[in-house]
Amino acid sequence: MTLQGKDQLKARMKAIGTEVFKPAGKQWADEVVRLSRDRVPNRDTRYSTGRLHDSIRRKTANRNKAIVTMRYVGYFVDAGTQGHGLNSRSSRSVARGFRSTFSPKHRKAHPGYAARPFRARSARDALQRYPMSETVIKVWNKAA
Repeated sequence: MTLQGKDQLKARMKAIGTEVFKPAGKQWADEVVRLSRDRVPNRDTRYSTGRLHDSIRRKTANRNKAIVTMRYVGYFVDAGTQGHGLNSRSSRSVARGFRSTFSPKHRKAHPGYAARPFRARSARDALQRYPMSETVIKVWNKAA
């Protein structure tokens, strides 16, 4: 028994390995950037400076992976923060010898920040809009 079409199968598998992920990953990453920027507050809100919105970008899209990056504060916007006190150095008591120096509090407590998840939702929605299966099928048929 002999296998027919072995050379065509090898050509198709090679084409999938080298030609699929880079264009599909780039397309997916660009869509994630667009969706994330739509979901993150821009300059029009009271507390936003727009720096997070402008920092969301595609870092790389090569044969192995696609990376979307942003400012570090994006993780806090995505996951939220817990309320905590803000004791500055000048408001702490200082003990020198037998005397303690006390200062009034200069800042009030931070109330926390509700989570506004956008990263996972944007990635999932982008994958639904641009599924890689279409690209795999195109490359498979073209390599035959």
